[in-house]
Amino acid sequence: MRPNIKKAIISIILASIAGMLNPILAQEGKRGWEDKMKSEKIAFLTSEMNISSEEAQVFWPVYNKVAAEKKELMDAMFQAFQDLCSAIDNKEGDKKIEVLLDAYLKAQTAVNSFDEKSVKEYKKVLTTEKIAMLFIAEENFRKVQIRKLSPAQPRTDMPGAFQPQPRP
Repeated sequence: MRPNIKKAIISIILASIAGMLNPILAQEGKRGWEDKMKSEKIAFLTSEMNISSEEAQVFWPVYNKVAAEKKELMDAMFQAFQDLCSAIDNKEGDKKIEVLLDAYLKAQTAVNSFDEKSVKEYKKVLTTEKIAMLFIAEENFRKVQIRKLSPAQPRTDMPGAFQPQPRP
């Protein structure tokens, strides 16, 4: 089977699975939303990276492990951010805010430096080109999701609101 046909079949199967899971996932609230998003992401990344079934068998366990570690770091960063905002809102003073700001910046640095660690993990199972394709596909997936959430029409009723310019 040609790679493009195999890629199309895998994408269709994954999209079908995601589509069949839709009604079930909708009943589960937030957990359902997360599962739906994960299914969409798997289908998107698989398609964009053109992963063979052999590559998928070794890649997805590594990806899931890396994603879980990154989620923990992101959760810690968001918690540090919320703590910092709360301290400012409650006027807790410069000393407390300085400690919380430092904690937030350290958490942010940990998240930012994590990608270097993840590349080392991915190199155990993927070529450098496929790793680069992964990072590009993840960014493209994020952009697609943001577009899905953004309103169809830009808001003109807010002074100073960002007004996207049409693409040439």
